[in-house]
Amino acid sequence: MWEFILQFGLEYSIVLSLCAYGIAVFIAFYEKKKEKAWLDIIIRVVGICASLVVCNLLLALFVKYVLNQFELLFSYVFYISTGLVTFIYIKFFNHYNIKAKAIISFVLYDMYFILNSLGSVIPNLLSDADLGKYLDIIFRWISFMLIVPCGVFLKKFSLNDIKHIHRFSVTFTIIYSACEVLLSVLFHNFLNARNMTFYQALYITLVFFVLAIINSIAYIALYNVNLSHSQVLELQIKMSDLEKNEEMVKMSESNLEEMRRLKHDTKNQYGLMKILILEKRYDELLKFFEEFGDGIIEPLSFITCENKNLAAVLNMELSKARSFGIEFDVKIAVPKELPLTSVEICSLFTNLLDNSIEACNLYEIEKPTIMIRVLKYNEMLHIEISNPVKEGIELKDLKLNHTTKKDKRLHGFGNRIVEQIVKEHDGIITREIKDNCFNVNIMMTY
Repeated sequence: MWEFILQFGLEYSIVLSLCAYGIAVFIAFYEKKKEKAWLDIIIRVVGICASLVVCNLLLALFVKYVLNQFELLFSYVFYISTGLVTFIYIKFFNHYNIKAKAIISFVLYDMYFILNSLGSVIPNLLSDADLGKYLDIIFRWISFMLIVPCGVFLKKFSLNDIKHIHRFSVTFTIIYSACEVLLSVLFHNFLNARNMTFYQALYITLVFFVLAIINSIAYIALYNVNLSHSQVLELQIKMSDLEKNEEMVKMSESNLEEMRRLKHDTKNQYGLMKILILEKRYDELLKFFEEFGDGIIEPLSFITCENKNLAAVLNMELSKARSFGIEFDVKIAVPKELPLTSVEICSLFTNLLDNSIEACNLYEIEKPTIMIRVLKYNEMLHIEISNPVKEGIELKDLKLNHTTKKDKRLHGFGNRIVEQIVKEHDGIITREIKDNCFNVNIMMTY
């Protein structure tokens, strides 16, 4: 067993290859901190490299002594061990965006096997050279170590720095990476089955060299496309926010005008009431009070809470809702300070409530009421918005990232904006339809 371990598990080229890959994984997924903790960096690098070597060794032992098919499956042990350790590291020890994780890990995984394949085919090119054995070792080491610059390259153009990554990028990366890994598997089978001629080796070397270049170009293309996509989306989100702010200003001006009108009317009405009292026309005074009360209660009713920004946004949305015959059922219990900025409060609640108002109008709900709950609970901020929907509607029927408005370029981003704000505050958002009501629940750290 020890001979086997030294020959296949701890053979210097295997250990070098796995350690180079481990360093590349660490660099590609390195999360910058304010203070460089060198001890933490060293521990992580050593941990990844040791995990790769140990995992590869254990898998090799398992294949040889349990499956008894080592000669057939040896070429695949690398694929399994590196993939397994990479998945565990990015899953439990890294906080990158999940789409960025998927793309970067697949590209790095793919490049590792392309470079390994280049290292495996080199002996066939140098077999007739006088110093073939030594050149073989040198070029093998170079091909193995090239994975480290790949890690630096992926870190330099990290997709984690881009907020909005298109789903197609993930799908495309997974498909072409899987195809290239499959090509590497077929190459290993071909290499194990026969001795290649010089020209066959040269042809395969060129193929993998071209694949390595294509990988780099494809990744840069994905990076630039997603960067442009994210920048356009951010501009569109800002335009959407500007629209919300413009609506708030218009609504505030409307409310101010309403208050001026009420002040003017109240002055005249007080004068009339004084005359009715002086002339002892109490029946007319009572009738006037009834009419006056019915007319003034609704305009003066408004939402109050400790946080002024939240109250202003909710009152703006209340005025908008009432213009469509929609009422609010509001319960708020929050302190003066919230974990959200004034811009985030405006974006979050205007988008949630605009969607609810739009849904009530779309489904032509009779006398609709939108329920709003904003509570602080166990150091968490809980937000719940609920609006009625047509009977029989299911969650899959709601096109959450689409809009019914004409200018689709400037609309339809409401849910994306909400999800982005929630994500930035380490929160979760859930949506469900229950009892003919569409409920949105948000929990975020306070």
